[in-house]
Amino acid sequence: MPDPFDSGTLLPIDPEPDPLIGSQIRDFRVLERIGRGGMGTVYKVEHLLLREPRALKVMRAELFQSVPNAVERFQREARIAVKLRHPNLVLLYDFFVERGDHFLVMEYVVGKSLAALLRERGALSVREACRIGIQCCAGMAHAHGMGIVHRDLSPENVMLAPSASGLSVKIIDFGVARAVIAGREQGWIGADAALTGADEFLGKPRYCSPEQAGSRRRGETIDPRSDLYTLGLILYEMVTGTPPFHSDTALGYLSLHAHQEPTPPTQLRPDLSIPIGLESVILRCLEKDRERRFAGASELAAALEWALRSGDPRDAPFAWEKDIGQRARAKRTRRSGRRSPRLAIAAAATLAVVAAGTAALWGSARREAVEAIAPITVVPTPRVPDARAPRAEPARPAAPTPAPEPAARPEPAPIAAVEPSPSVEPAPPEPAPVARPAAPPRAAAPVDRPKPSIERPPPRTDPSAAAFADAAEMQRAFDDALAFERSHDPPAAIASWKRFRSRSPSRELDEQAKRRITELALRNLQEFP
Repeated sequence: MPDPFDSGTLLPIDPEPDPLIGSQIRDFRVLERIGRGGMGTVYKVEHLLLREPRALKVMRAELFQSVPNAVERFQREARIAVKLRHPNLVLLYDFFVERGDHFLVMEYVVGKSLAALLRERGALSVREACRIGIQCCAGMAHAHGMGIVHRDLSPENVMLAPSASGLSVKIIDFGVARAVIAGREQGWIGADAALTGADEFLGKPRYCSPEQAGSRRRGETIDPRSDLYTLGLILYEMVTGTPPFHSDTALGYLSLHAHQEPTPPTQLRPDLSIPIGLESVILRCLEKDRERRFAGASELAAALEWALRSGDPRDAPFAWEKDIGQRARAKRTRRSGRRSPRLAIAAAATLAVVAAGTAALWGSARREAVEAIAPITVVPTPRVPDARAPRAEPARPAAPTPAPEPAARPEPAPIAAVEPSPSVEPAPPEPAPVARPAAPPRAAAPVDRPKPSIERPPPRTDPSAAAFADAAEMQRAFDDALAFERSHDPPAAIASWKRFRSRSPSRELDEQAKRRITELALRNLQEFP
């Protein structure tokens, strides 16, 4: 599901008729709906007096309750866009509020997005990629000069309009941009800083920078070099036809941007004639350490001009590194080598735990078996001597012939149990039997003891998982989850957000909850080596 504040990604248009189409709003007649994004719906309109097309972005009043801080962010986009006057940035003509609805009147760009062009053609030529990149740098240099970082660049936000000199670039959607120069118009910059704080991730995970993914030192903030990293991702995709990183989840993309080195373009697409100079420029943009990137968009534009013109290392406008591609490959190898011992240790630990558990189970089973047969092998059944049968004498060695006994030898008193034969020497008396409790009857074979059945308590049901009764209860639960996050550690806060999502909130609040879960999980990624 797209980011609810990702107004650059247009959502599928609903088949239901739109009541605004055909209506008149001030001096504009609504012609058609272009698309729908997280910050509202975009329409193509016509200025009735000038007879020119415009783009009208509308946020309806009923959406304000479902999207936290929606009005503030919408107004911030207007305040930022109205200050950006550059041929490569979309223009904002007007901003007004009518009957509770907010309207942005913007330049209507006739053309297609860079994302659509890449889907149609795949990899672009070196000349096309450099020309588009240079125009993007020109527009971003103007925004950066005003202290504004876009933070949401992507091929979807780069519009291409045909012109006499070729394709003309228009960068759109400053809805998540942020002013970064302190002291300039503190009246509204301070409020914007609260909306997009240093620890809040906004933008598209596929095109975010390592700083947005959490790879920042304490006290560091997002600066224009974050946009240069994203421009490097766009350049990489233009020359190879594919992004440098792929993942199935947003969290996977954030981890790749923070820790994984990209494959050099010439290694990924050896079938394409990608100049080594252009590869060097792209890989410098994609450095994880922003200190190693270009210092600004103007410097990157000069490097692209050089790569397009000659690419000769002797006149490179930046510190040339001949082996930058080999260094990127070496980094990938070193990172893989560092993680292999961890995987081996983890596997060994897992095997040790499994072995210990198996030994414990085997020992427990053995003890049960010994206890089951203990009455048979330990305690013998006592035998009572039979008085009618002669006692069997154990064989004994031959003894010397005894001396003749006196004839008057008295006979011993008869014993009730067994009387020795007169011709056989009596055996020594047996010790008196020790009184012991009666032994259990001897079993023919060991019988397995039935294990006592343990009644497990029924699973506990969370009463908070019930669906929300109304929008007011849903909003209160969302605010409670935000307050809980501020006062608890990330695991507890993640569990709280998951409980909130289990109650089937609206799509917008569910997306906000997923974003918070992703941001909380990123705090652990910051400690990943």
